Amino acid sequence: MLAAALHSRIQPPIITKSVRFFVTTSTRMSKPAGRDGNPFVSLLVCDFDKTITSKDTIGILASLAYSKRVNQSPTSQPIPPWSFFVDAHLKDYAEHQARWCSTHGDDLTSPDHLAFLESLRAVEDASLDRVAAHGVLAGLTRDEIVACGRTVPKQARFEDVCTAFLRPHDNPTAYPKKLHVLSVNWSRDLILGAMAGVGRFDGTNVHSNDLVFGVDGVSTGQIARRVVAAKDKVEIFRRLMGEDRDEGHETDGDVRTVSVFVGDSSMDLPCLGVFNLSALSVIQVPEIVCLCR
Repeated sequence: MLAAALHSRIQPPIITKSVRFFVTTSTRMSKPAGRDGNPFVSLLVCDFDKTITSKDTIGILASLAYSKRVNQSPTSQPIPPWSFFVDAHLKDYAEHQARWCSTHGDDLTSPDHLAFLESLRAVEDASLDRVAAHGVLAGLTRDEIVACGRTVPKQARFEDVCTAFLRPHDNPTAYPKKLHVLSVNWSRDLILGAMAGVGRFDGTNVHSNDLVFGVDGVSTGQIARRVVAAKDKVEIFRRLMGEDRDEGHETDGDVRTVSVFVGDSSMDLPCLGVFNLSALSVIQVPEIVCLCR
């Protein structure tokens, strides 16, 4: 998660800048359908931080935890400032990248880049271990985190895209449309709070890490790890596409449906490996709104 947050400060060895992209793949190539010949989108999967939101949210979650700790128990055992964890992660990331590049040379390929992204799992695990060991995110309730998520600044027109996508069909028997959030974020509840303004969004369609809560409903400081590295994201995306195909969204062979992934950084690039590169398109938000109608 911190690797994604610090992407603008330390770059992976091949990709030198963040990219925003979406990818489509057809479940059946038949007659074009939809407005202006566009296919119907049956599955929309979005990254969260800096794709749905306009800034990274891990610092927002940490600020909530630090503020509550000070307000509730100012004399409790102090923990290092958040900058300690950021700096430690920066150091681990930079040292790992230097070691990796020193053993792989300069002539790097796309598979090399994907291998580098998977190798970052060790860096992410170390970061999670460090934060959990100090109990940084302990003492929070789900309601508090959801409320915090509602305040997260989001990308312009984000809700327009989601509303257009989730709008009911004129034909009630038409294929269902599903919106999923797939993220290395540390809190499912933070994502749920941010998505609260999106009508008809199914909260079970959030795939992320999450805080561990005790029987009292208060976070323990531990983090349940479900989406740690780029490989985790692409495996979940593949599963979601498989489930989408298995439900059979075509109607009388006349509907062409596609799955769409939206992301913003190299952490999302392995999802491109699911497709032939000819399926890659880069478009503006208004065009996404049109496609998702």
